[in-house]
Amino acid sequence: MAMIFQDPLSALHPYYTIGNQIEEAYLVHHKASRREAHKRAIEMLDRVGIPNATRRINQYPHEFSGGMRQRAMIAMSLINEPKLLIADEPTTALDVTVQAQILELMKDLRTAVGAAIVMITHDLGVVADIADDMLVMYAGRAIETGSSSDVFFDASHPYTWGLLRSMPRLDRGRETRLDPIPGSPPSLIRLPSGCPFHPRCPFPEVVGGDRCMTEMPELFDAGPNHLARCFLNPLHRTDVLSEAPAATEVVR
Repeated sequence: MAMIFQDPLSALHPYYTIGNQIEEAYLVHHKASRREAHKRAIEMLDRVGIPNATRRINQYPHEFSGGMRQRAMIAMSLINEPKLLIADEPTTALDVTVQAQILELMKDLRTAVGAAIVMITHDLGVVADIADDMLVMYAGRAIETGSSSDVFFDASHPYTWGLLRSMPRLDRGRETRLDPIPGSPPSLIRLPSGCPFHPRCPFPEVVGGDRCMTEMPELFDAGPNHLARCFLNPLHRTDVLSEAPAATEVVR
C-alpha cells in the first residue's frame, strides 16, 4: 500500500533531493545498493513523465513545479509496485490543465501496474472521470455507495442530491443559480442525534415523526450493489421526485 498526499510541497522534505527521497522509499523495502535504487528512481521519474530525469533527480522540491512535484510523489508511491494506492486530493492545488494530465497519468499507471486506487476528493468531476465505484461520506459515515453511474444518475440520499445540485452544469443557462446545501457541516466532536444530516435535510417530515432526529438509519438496498443510509424508502423517494422534481434533480 502507498499514499499520494494532497500537498506535495509539504509532503516532500525540502532539505533532500527528489532522488534521495524516492531512493529511500525503495531501499527501506528492498535489499538493494544505493546505485540500484538510484537507477530505479530515474526509471520511475521517466515513467511518470518528468523530462530529463537523470538531471532532475538531483534537484530539490522547490526546483520543481507543482505538477512535477505531484508526479515525483506518484513516482515515490509506485516505486515499490503497491497493490493499493491511496490518493488524498492529489489534484487540489493544481491548475485545470495539469490536473487533467495527472489524472490521465494515474489512469495509465493503474492499468500498467495493476494497482487499485482509492481516490479521496471533494471534486465530483474527478470522481466522474476516474472512479468505477463511489462512496459518499458525511460526518465520518458512509451514507451512499455504489457504482459511479448508479450514484450519479440514480442517487438515493438527500446529501448526494445536494452535492449534485451544487455542481455547475454546462447544459443550463448562465442565469441558472447553483443550489447549495443549506446550513453547515456538524462538529465531529458533538454530532447531532439520530441521522447527522437531519438538521440540513429538507425531508424529515416525509419520513414522519421524529425518527430522523432519534434513530441512526442503516444502509438499505437502493439497487443492485447500491446502498444508501436513509429512512426514505423507494415509495417516499417516488413521492419526493413527483412533488418536487427540481429539488432532487441530478445529472441525467
